[in-house]
Amino acid sequence: MCSALLLHLAQSFAAKPAGNSVQFCWWGGEEDGMRGSRQFVKTEALQLIRGYFNMDMVAAPNYVIGVYGNGPQRHFTDHLTAIGQPWLEGPVDGMSDQVPFLDAGIPVAGIDTVRSAPAALKNARDAALFGGTVGQPFDPNYHASGDSITNISTKALAICTTASHAALRGVSR
Repeated sequence: MCSALLLHLAQSFAAKPAGNSVQFCWWGGEEDGMRGSRQFVKTEALQLIRGYFNMDMVAAPNYVIGVYGNGPQRHFTDHLTAIGQPWLEGPVDGMSDQVPFLDAGIPVAGIDTVRSAPAALKNARDAALFGGTVGQPFDPNYHASGDSITNISTKALAICTTASHAALRGVSR
């Protein structure tokens, strides 16, 4: 679903260009040492990059809305707060493609529906905020045969999409 979200955002920005440029990237090898993002950081001119936004795991069926970062995540949280959408602060950890950018000193922000832990079990507090099933993983199909388009939350995807749109428009003005 991350690719679908990025394609939607890219189409939106193509139809109505932003004041500042926005580059959309799809990485390969994230779960094999973050190969794509590491290669990008190693070989591209980074001085023009003002921030890196990561959208990963954006439609887990037993979702929470997690936002993380070291500064620019306010573009997500400002939008979510303005629309009354609960969100949880997630960890800025070594679990996804933001790490090479963090290591290079580039500010990062991200949104996901698993708080960087797809197999973690939903607790009662999370269920009270977002619905879903207590004691079940955020994404019970993660890396399993049931991991398909039929096992997503379109509601979570819509929340992440509108928040991502608002965040990227906010930084691109």
